[in-house]
Amino acid sequence: MPVDNFMVDAMLGTFRNMLKDCRDKHLSGKDFNQMEMALARMEELGMEMSDVGAYSGQMMQEGLFMKFSDHYGKLLLAAAQQSSVSSPGVYDENTDKALLRQTISAYKDAIQRLVDNKEQTKKCWGLLQPMLMYY
Repeated sequence: MPVDNFMVDAMLGTFRNMLKDCRDKHLSGKDFNQMEMALARMEELGMEMSDVGAYSGQMMQEGLFMKFSDHYGKLLLAAAQQSSVSSPGVYDENTDKALLRQTISAYKDAIQRLVDNKEQTKKCWGLLQPMLMYY
């Protein structure tokens, strides 16, 4: 029996949105592919496992959140560098602001998911809190 969809959605929603945003911007390459693979593995584990604590622990053990985030940052950096190719070595404040806006948007989305699902968030936190003491 898979992990409850609500829990998987709460944990992966932001990552799904980040990948979709990159896809919508037509970003591609090795880092994009690595992001897709990390998210696919997270989704796969959600289908294979039934315990949310074990699910979260396995994703941490495999470093999936970190892998996804690392490749996301590299992809955005490459896109920003590509857009500033016309003036190499020059600080591009607009690109910097765009990256900051995108990062803040991802955080806001994650917070909104928690607020919208307050009761389930409390339940999830109650399940995860004892496990987090070991990290």
